[in-house]
Amino acid sequence: MSRSCEAAVSSMRAHRLRLSLVLAALLIAFSAQPLQRAANGSSQAVRVVDRTFGCPVGIRAGLRKIEVEAQAGIRSTDDRSKWQSRPTSLAVDPTMRRARLVGTLASWSQIWQPGQVPTTRALWISTTCTVLRTPVPLSRIGLLGGAASPFGDVYECVVPKNVVIRVRATFRSATSLTAAPEYGEANGVIREGSVSIRLPSGRPVAFLTAKESGAAALFVSQSCVAD
Repeated sequence: MSRSCEAAVSSMRAHRLRLSLVLAALLIAFSAQPLQRAANGSSQAVRVVDRTFGCPVGIRAGLRKIEVEAQAGIRSTDDRSKWQSRPTSLAVDPTMRRARLVGTLASWSQIWQPGQVPTTRALWISTTCTVLRTPVPLSRIGLLGGAASPFGDVYECVVPKNVVIRVRATFRSATSLTAAPEYGEANGVIREGSVSIRLPSGRPVAFLTAKESGAAALFVSQSCVAD
C-alpha cells in the first residue's frame, strides 16, 4: 500500500474514533438527566408514571445505607370509605434533610389528624436523583418478604454510593410529573404503586408495592436488616 493510501486510511480511522467518542458522550448525556429538567419537560398528562433513576446515598456512621418501608392502609373506624393512614411504599436516605428518595401513597380519602397538612401528592422523587434509561424489572425474584403490616415494616440495607430505583404508579385519572424545589411529584389517586431498588450491577435490593385496596408488600435482600 502506498504512503498516500496509508495516510488516507489512518485519517479515516481517526475520524471514526472521534465520531465514536462524540456519539458515546451524547448517549451518556441523553440517558442521564437531572430530575428537575425531566419533570419540567413532562407536562403531558398520563395515567401511568414509570421512571427509572440513579440516586446518590450518603454516609452515616461509616456506612451508606437506605431504609425501605411499606405499610398497609388502615381504614377509619368511623367511616370505612376513608383511611386513617394510606397504603405506603418508601425508600429513604437517612442522611438527607428531606430523607425520602422515592415514595408512593395509594388510594385516597384520608382522615387528616390535627396538625397534619392535607395533600393530594401521591408520588414523589427526590431531586437529588438523576433520570436513567437503565432497564430495571419490577420483580421480587431473589428477595424475601411478603405482605406489610398496618403498623409499617422497615428494613435497613447497606448499599454503595449510588442505587438504581424504578418507580411505577398507575393513577385513577391522568396526572403529570412536575418539578418542586426538593421533589418531583405527581398528584392524584394511585391504584397501584411499585418501587424496585437495585445496585448498579443489577443485583436486587428491595421491591415494594402499595395498592388502592389498602394492601402493601415489602421484599428485601438477605443482607437487609429489620429496623
